Amino acid sequence: MKSYHEETLAALFDGEPAAPDALADALAQPDAVGFLVELSRLRALTQDDDRRPDDRFYAEMTRAFRPPRWHGLLRRPVPLPAAAAAVAAAVAGTLFVSLLTPESSLPAPPPPAALRLTAGTEVPAPPSTAPEAVALPPSQRPPVAHRVMRFVDGHDWRQGL
Repeated sequence: MKSYHEETLAALFDGEPAAPDALADALAQPDAVGFLVELSRLRALTQDDDRRPDDRFYAEMTRAFRPPRWHGLLRRPVPLPAAAAAVAAAVAGTLFVSLLTPESSLPAPPPPAALRLTAGTEVPAPPSTAPEAVALPPSQRPPVAHRVMRFVDGHDWRQGL
């Protein structure tokens, strides 16, 4: 018997609505009667068992799931002047550090090697005046473009030069 047949029979057994066609299909299965008997036995076992945890169990669970003592410190409201002072100190510190850091200490971006146009012509990049601009060894150079693809709106896209 498939799981959806079992779900349909279990829904019927629990008093939930079941689609008539699905119910007829589930009841036509060879194991349907055995499954309903199993559900009946399970319900009888669980309804006759009225055991409940004792008070010691509930006390232990309350202690185990109680929030820690420091948790209350996080829930206390922070006075508005203290929060404003903390934000002002953070902004002032950021401005102070940015004023102390000269722009010359920041690394310069690398110059572009060349600009490639859609027609395939190359325009060399302007020469760099930065002292750290040196020629890269061949192993560190970017790969050379061997084929340029050109896409034109309104036409089929075709391979260019």
